[in-house]
Amino acid sequence: MFDFMRSQKLNLACVVLIYALDSFGIAIAYPVFAPIFFGEHTPFLAAHTPLFHRALLLGVLLALFPIAQFISVPFIGDFSDKVGRKKTFIFTLLGSTFSYLLAAIGIYFHSISLLCISRFSSGMFAGNTSLCFASLADISTSDQERGKNFGLLGAFGGLSFFVSILCGEYFFNKDHPSHLETVLPFLIVALLSLLAFLSMLLWFHEEKPSAPKAKFHFMQGYHHIVSTLNNGALKNAYMIYFFFAIGWIAIMQFYPPILIEVYKKPPISFTVNLVAIGALWSIANFFAQRFLIKKFSPKEILWFTVPLLFLFLLSCIPSQSYISFSIHFSLAVFMAALTWTNTFANVSLHAPKEIQGRIMGINQSFSSIATIIASLGGGFFAGIYPSFALVFSTLCIAIAFFFLKNKKAST
Repeated sequence: MFDFMRSQKLNLACVVLIYALDSFGIAIAYPVFAPIFFGEHTPFLAAHTPLFHRALLLGVLLALFPIAQFISVPFIGDFSDKVGRKKTFIFTLLGSTFSYLLAAIGIYFHSISLLCISRFSSGMFAGNTSLCFASLADISTSDQERGKNFGLLGAFGGLSFFVSILCGEYFFNKDHPSHLETVLPFLIVALLSLLAFLSMLLWFHEEKPSAPKAKFHFMQGYHHIVSTLNNGALKNAYMIYFFFAIGWIAIMQFYPPILIEVYKKPPISFTVNLVAIGALWSIANFFAQRFLIKKFSPKEILWFTVPLLFLFLLSCIPSQSYISFSIHFSLAVFMAALTWTNTFANVSLHAPKEIQGRIMGINQSFSSIATIIASLGGGFFAGIYPSFALVFSTLCIAIAFFFLKNKKAST
C-alpha cells in the first residue's frame, strides 16, 4: 500500500511538472510575439506595416500551433491508450525540446519563417495536455478526486503562466536586449523540457500498461472524433468546451492589442496584467475549485460560471476607463479558470478509464480547432478594431451556454 501511494504521488508530481512546463511554453508566446508584430521598432517587420496586416500575421502564426496539434493529438491520445502514457510522454517531450530550440534560433535571426516552423513543430508534439488529464484520470479513485486533481493542474498551470510572462518580459522586452537575452526564454523552456523528460524516465510509474494484442492504426484517432459525436451527452460536453475555448482563447490572444490600441498602455502594463491573470487563475483552481468540487459536480459548477463569464465579458465591451475594464476582466478571468477546469472534468466523466487517452485527445482536437478559429476570427475582428475581439468572444461564450442548457448534456 505504501509503495502504491508513493507511486501515485510521484506520478502526480511528474504530471503537474509536465503540465506546468506546457503552460510555460504556451504563455511565453504572449510577451514575445506581441512586441514582434506590434512593437514600434521591431526588427521583424517594416515600420510602415499596417495594423490590419500585423494582426492577421499574428493570427496566422498563432493558428499554426493548433493546426499541427489537430493533426497529431488524435494519434497521440489513441497511441497512449495502446502503448502506455510513459512512452508517449517521452516521445512528446523530446519533440517539444527540439521545437523550443528552433524557436530560439528564429528569434535570434529575426526570422518569422523559422518562428512559423517552430510553432507548427510545437503543435505536432503538443499532446502533453491531453496526456496529463488522462494520466490523472488513471490515478483518480473518485469523481471528486478527479475534479480536485484537474483543479491542481489548473493551479500550477496558472503559476507557470505568470512566471513565463515575467521571464519573457525580463529577457525580451527591454529597450535594447542583447541577442542572447532575446533567445533565453526559449532556451530555458527547452532545458525545462529536458528535465521533465528525465523525471518521466526516473519517477513515472506506468498506470496504463501497453496492450500487446491491441492493433494501432494511425487514422483510428480521427475516426474516433466522428464516432464520439453520435453520443449525445459526450457531444454536448465537447461542444460546451469547444465554444468556451474559442471565446477565451480569442480574447487572451488579442488582449495585448486591446491594451495597446484602446487604452494606450505601455508594454509593462500588459506584463502586469498577464501576471495578475495567472495569479487569479491559480487562486480560482487551487482554492475555489477545491471547495466547490466537494459540494457540486463539474456540470453544476458550469451552470453558474458560464453565465457569469458571459456577463463579465459583456460588461468589458463598453468600458471607457482602463480601471473599469480591468475590474470586469479580472472577474471574467476567475470565472474562466473554473469553467476551463470543469469543462475538462465534464468531458472526462463521460468516458471509462480505459479510453481516457482517446477521449481527452479528442477534447484536445476540439481545442485545436477552437484555437484556429479564435486566432483567425479574433485576428479579423481585432484588425477592424481591437475591442471587437471582445464581442466575438462574448458570442462564443453565449453559444457554450446554449449547449450547457441542452437537455442531452444532462444525460
